[in-house]
Amino acid sequence: MHGSGLVTWFLDCQDTIVVRLAQECYLRVLVERGVMYWPKVTIDGTEYDLSHLDPYSIEVSPAAPDAPTFKVGVSFGCHTFTRERQDGDPISHHFEHRGDVRTFCPKRYELSKLLPELIGNQIGRVYFSHDSYLIAYALDGLAYPYVVVFKMSKAKIPDLDTRMFVTTAHEKSSMASKSPAITFATLVDSTAKGRRITQPRERRSITLIKK
Repeated sequence: MHGSGLVTWFLDCQDTIVVRLAQECYLRVLVERGVMYWPKVTIDGTEYDLSHLDPYSIEVSPAAPDAPTFKVGVSFGCHTFTRERQDGDPISHHFEHRGDVRTFCPKRYELSKLLPELIGNQIGRVYFSHDSYLIAYALDGLAYPYVVVFKMSKAKIPDLDTRMFVTTAHEKSSMASKSPAITFATLVDSTAKGRRITQPRERRSITLIKK
């Protein structure tokens, strides 16, 4: 490669690196602000629209008299429509996000269309699950519960009180029958006010929400 060509190639690479870094930083800001929009995905010539997973907000009001109404921003991770890679998965089915390479899952994708309806302001009790929380649904056509796992954090922007980030959602063939619980409204209230959330000792039976 001639000198001028090498310089041009290097500058192009620099531009590419800068663009990639800018995109990565921008995505981090989007995720932090709860406004991650997933692009359409094309698998084997079929286009899958992910706009149903666009972020939205819900209002949650604790039952206590004169309790304030909190605004919760809801957003979704790629595990809601992808699964772990398995031997034999076509490369064309791989989906990579920030170094996490998984496989697009048509079943999870179809089920994910229900998430905006499932996650509304009428959520009752949720259950502690490691460093997250879960809600379990009984859906027609599924042999096992549809489990939604999420994290709740205090929002860092003025128009939201908390952020609910759904890390994964899928049919789960085996899960614990009991777990410590907290009402969704209490979780939102405590998170918005910066209170420490203590996991109770009592383990409650996990009740499936029928939809």
